[in-house]
Amino acid sequence: MDYSTRDKIAFASYSTGKSQIYIMNNDGTNIKNISSNDLNEFGFSWSPDGNKLAFTSDNYGRGRVFIINSDGTERQNLTGDDSWYGYPAWSPDGYKIAFVAGQPEIQNGQANIKGQVYIMNIDGNSKTDLSGGIYNDWYPTWSPDGSKIAFVSYKDAIPQIFIMNPDGSERQNLSNNDTDELYPTWSPDGSKIAFVSYKGSVSQIFLMNPDGSERQNLSNNDTDELYPTWSPDGSKIAFVSYVKKRAKIFIMNEDGSERTSVSLANITGINPLWSP
Repeated sequence: MDYSTRDKIAFASYSTGKSQIYIMNNDGTNIKNISSNDLNEFGFSWSPDGNKLAFTSDNYGRGRVFIINSDGTERQNLTGDDSWYGYPAWSPDGYKIAFVAGQPEIQNGQANIKGQVYIMNIDGNSKTDLSGGIYNDWYPTWSPDGSKIAFVSYKDAIPQIFIMNPDGSERQNLSNNDTDELYPTWSPDGSKIAFVSYKGSVSQIFLMNPDGSERQNLSNNDTDELYPTWSPDGSKIAFVSYVKKRAKIFIMNEDGSERTSVSLANITGINPLWSP
C-alpha cells in the first residue's frame, strides 16, 4: 500500500502505552504505526503534498519537532536541546513550519511550559518568535492561503482562539468569552474555523467564521468531542467522540449530520488529521 497517496487520516493512539502516530484509510482500514518506538509522539501536521508529517517527539519531557516520510522512514530532528518544542503546523506553501517552544518551569513538583508560537524554515533554520516572549500561546494552524495563523492563547488563564499575521502582528481574539476554547482548524476554502468549546464541563465541536461570528454547535450532545479535522474537499469533518469514556474517531458532514464511526478495532484513536 502506498502511504504517500491522498485521503489518509493520521491519528495518535496510546494503545501501546505510549502515544504513537498511525496512518489509516479514511474508512478505518489498513492501519500502520509510523512511530514504532517507546517515545511519546503526537501533535503532528501533514506537508502540503501529503508525503511527510511534522510531529512532536517527547523523550521524558524533552519535546522535539521532527519530520518523517509518511511511510515512517527518514526521521529528521529540526530543533535543538535548549527548550521544549512541539505542535508543528506546516505552511500551505510548504516552506515554513509554525510550532510551539517553551522552557519547562518546575511548579509544585510539575513541569509547566509557557508556550510561544514560532516559525522556522523546513530545514529547522531561521526560528522566529511570533509571541514575543509575552504570551502563553499553543496549537498554531495556518489559513489555507497562508495569510493568517490561528492559535490558542491563554488569556487570563482561559484558553481562547486568536488569529494573527505570520509575522505575529494584528493579534485578534475570536473567542472573546470566558469559555475554554481549543484546537482551531481552518476549512480548506478558508471560510470557516472548526474548534472545540466547552459547554459546561462537556467539550463540543463548533464552527465559526474567521472573524468569530456565526458560531454553530455541530455536536449538540452530552458527550465529550474533540480534535476536529476537515476532509480535503471540505465536505466532512473527522473528530473524536468519547463514547462510554473510550475515544473513537467519527466522521460527519460539515453541518454535523450523518455521524459515522470509523472502526479502529482495539486501537483507541485521538487527534485525527486528514491528509491534504
